[in-house]
Amino acid sequence: MYIVEVVPITKGIFKESLTYFSAKEIPLGSIVEVPLRKSTAKALVIKRTNATEMKTELKSADFSARKISALKLKNFLSDRFIESVQETARFFGGTTGSILSNVIPKIVLENSEKLKVKKLEIKNKDKHEKLVIQANEEDRFTTYRGIIREEFAKKLSVLFIVPTLEDIGKAKEILKKGIEDYVFSFSSKTNKKDFVKLWNEAISEEHPVLIIATPSYLHIPRDDINVIIIERENSGAFRQLSRPYVDMRVFAEILAKKLGIKIILGDFLLRTETVWRQKNLEFNELTPMKFRSVSEIEQKLSVLPESKKEAGNKKFEIFSEDFLKMVEKGLSKKENIFIFGSRKGLYPLMACLDCGMAVECSDCQAPFSTHQDNRGRFLICHKCGKRQNISIKCNNCQSWRLETFGIGLELIAQELKKKFPESEITILDKEKAKTSKQAKNITEKFYKTPGAILCGSEMALFYLNKKIDNVICGATDSLFSIPDFRINEKIMSILLRLRFLAEKKFLIQTRLPDLNLWKYLLDGNLMDFYREEIEMRKSLNYPPFSLLIKINIQGEKDATEKEAEKIKETLKDYETISYPSFISKVKGKYLMNVLIKIDPENWPNDDLLSKLYSLSPKLTIKVDPENIL
Repeated sequence: MYIVEVVPITKGIFKESLTYFSAKEIPLGSIVEVPLRKSTAKALVIKRTNATEMKTELKSADFSARKISALKLKNFLSDRFIESVQETARFFGGTTGSILSNVIPKIVLENSEKLKVKKLEIKNKDKHEKLVIQANEEDRFTTYRGIIREEFAKKLSVLFIVPTLEDIGKAKEILKKGIEDYVFSFSSKTNKKDFVKLWNEAISEEHPVLIIATPSYLHIPRDDINVIIIERENSGAFRQLSRPYVDMRVFAEILAKKLGIKIILGDFLLRTETVWRQKNLEFNELTPMKFRSVSEIEQKLSVLPESKKEAGNKKFEIFSEDFLKMVEKGLSKKENIFIFGSRKGLYPLMACLDCGMAVECSDCQAPFSTHQDNRGRFLICHKCGKRQNISIKCNNCQSWRLETFGIGLELIAQELKKKFPESEITILDKEKAKTSKQAKNITEKFYKTPGAILCGSEMALFYLNKKIDNVICGATDSLFSIPDFRINEKIMSILLRLRFLAEKKFLIQTRLPDLNLWKYLLDGNLMDFYREEIEMRKSLNYPPFSLLIKINIQGEKDATEKEAEKIKETLKDYETISYPSFISKVKGKYLMNVLIKIDPENWPNDDLLSKLYSLSPKLTIKVDPENIL
C-alpha cells in the first residue's frame, strides 16, 4: 500500500495538499480522482511513499486516509511544471490547487482518460533565454515565422500563446503557411469530440509542431517544446478573472526558466515594466527594439470646435470639420471607413446643470449612459445592467435640469446617418454583437461593402484583420479621465493598433490637443513616450519601482471602513493606503481598497504572505493587479 499526497485541482480548498492511500504505485505527476467532502474531484499526485516506511506516522495521525478513487492520466505533468505551479502559487498568494485550476482547462480534466501523454526524446535544447520584440504586427509575425522554421530545423516545437480566443484564428492564419499539417490550435470553443482527437494528434505527431493557444494550454505535455512566444504581451487579458487572479505572463516566465527554454514577449508597444526590464538587461532584444513608429499614410490631429449657441440652445459638436471632410471624400471614392469610439451608447454621461453632479446608478454609483432603441431613449448602468427611465431628477439636488455629455458610438452612428443617409453604417460593440460569430458577420459584411462605415469599440479590433482605407479615432478623450496609472500606455497601445489598420488616412479628433501623447504618436516617437511614462511611475513609486498588492473589501459602508482599518493595522509594518474604489458601490455593496506597495526584490515575502493568508477569505487579494481602481 502507498500513502499518496495530492493537490486537488479545484478552487475553494485552502489546504495546500491532502493525503490518501492507494494499493497501486501511482507515478508522480499523474491525474487521479479522489473523494472530497461529499463529492469527488480531480487531483495531481505530488508525493508517494510506501506505507511500510510510514508506520509510526500513520499510527499517530489524527485522521484516517481515504482511498484514491481512480487513476485518470499517468505521467501527465513533469516535476518542473509542478515546481513552476508551486512557485506561481507563492507569488500570487494562492494554493497550488487554485493555480492548477487556472492552468489546466476543465475539458482536459473531464476527458483525461482519453488523452495521450507521450514523452519525447529531448534533443539539442537551447539554454533558457528571455527575449523581447517591439515592432508592428507585420514585422513581428515575419520574425515569428523565422523562429518557427529554425526550431523545426532543430527538430523542436514552439508554443505560441495569445491572450484571447479571437487572436488564435488570426495567428493561425498568418503562421500556418507551409506547415499546415503541423499546426494545432486549442481554445475553450473546441468541442469535446474534436478536442480529444486534436490533443492526441498533437501529442502523437513525431514531427515538431506549432501549438497556438490561450495561456491555459501552457501545460501541453510535449517535451520537445523549446520556445514559448507570448504575443500581444501588453494585453490585460493575460490576467485571470478568478481567484487567485494569476497573471499568466508571470507563470509562463517561471515555467520557461524551470524548463530551461526560450521565452519571447512581443507587442506593438510592450508594457512599460517590460521595457524597463529590457533596459536593465533582464531581457535581450530578439530584433532591435523599435522606438520609432513612423507611418507613411496621411495622418492628422483635428481639434473639435467649442460648443456654440443656436436659437438659444447650446449645440454640442461631435464632429470636427476634418472628420466630416474625410468621411465625405472617402464615401465619394467608395472607400471603407472605421470610426473608433471608447464608449457605448449615445452619451456616456448625464449631469445636473444646477449642482454639477453626475447622474449615477442607485445600485452601483456608476454613471448612467444614455442609449436608444425602437421604443425611445433610456439610461443604462454598464456595471450592473440596470435600466432607468430617461425622465429622472438629480439624486443630489432633485433638479430636473439634466444634460447629456460625451460622445458614444450610437451618437456617432446616428449623427452620421443624418449627414450621409445613403451610407451603410453599422455598430460593433458588445451590445450589438453578443457572440463571436455575430461580430465576425458584422466585420465580414463591412469589408465586402464598398463605402461602408463601421463604428466600433476596442472589441472591434479583435475582428478587424485586414487593412481599412480610412480610420478615424472619433472619441477617446473620456479615457484620460480614468485615474489609472497605466491609462496612457493603454491609450497609446490602442492608437498604434488603429493607425496600423489604416491603409490611406488616419485621423484623431480631440478636445485636448495639448497632450504630449498625440505628438509622440504622430511623430512615431515611442522612446520619449516611454521616458515620460517611466519618470511618472518613478515619481509615484508605481511598477516597476514597486510591487502592488490590492485588497478589495465589500459590504455595508461602516463595516467596510472598519475592516479597512483592521487590515491596515494587521499590515502596519508595510506601506499601505485605503481608499474607495473608483466605482464605490456595486449592486448595493460599498467597495474599498487597501493598497500595499513593496520593493519587488522583497517578494515573495514570508511574513507578508502569512499576514495575507490570515485575512478573511471573503476579501479579494490581487498581487500585481492590472489597475488600482
